[in-house]
Amino acid sequence: MEVRKDTVTPTLKREARAHAEPASFGYRTATRLLADAADYMQNRWTYHILNDPPYPAVGATGDYQRSITVDPAMYWSGTVHRRRVYTAVPHAIFIERGTGPAIGSPPYWIPESAVPALQQWINRKGLGMTVGQLRGSIYKKGTKPRPHHRRAEADVRMHWQALEKQAIDAVMREGSK
Repeated sequence: MEVRKDTVTPTLKREARAHAEPASFGYRTATRLLADAADYMQNRWTYHILNDPPYPAVGATGDYQRSITVDPAMYWSGTVHRRRVYTAVPHAIFIERGTGPAIGSPPYWIPESAVPALQQWINRKGLGMTVGQLRGSIYKKGTKPRPHHRRAEADVRMHWQALEKQAIDAVMREGSK
């Protein structure tokens, strides 16, 4: 299972489309802008994993934080360039959105395949409980959302304006040569 998150939200797509027409926006500039936005998204997502309260979400193994990846491929959607920033760990979606009663959903039973990672996490935290007790607690209470990706996406939206200005300035420089 692979959870993929696009850095280009519908709002960013509209903004990019407005500037991606061949007459107003050079291809090289568009690809640099997109690469900058994707790299910034990766950095901000990792930042939020490591720094958002109440504690870092590095988990038992740190695989969630290490798995944040920028896909080097470029994708076209009409006149919009796209690059994916994603994580391939299966539990990322549960960290981002939360589970069970904590988010108003039915109880969620953690699968057997997650037991070794849960045991590592229990040992690392020194919780003094069994995996069965932890799974039962999560089933009963759920887990609160830790929206690292959504926070990073908000950071990118704010940063987008600065990148857009840099790109327009670059286009103006390229056009004046």
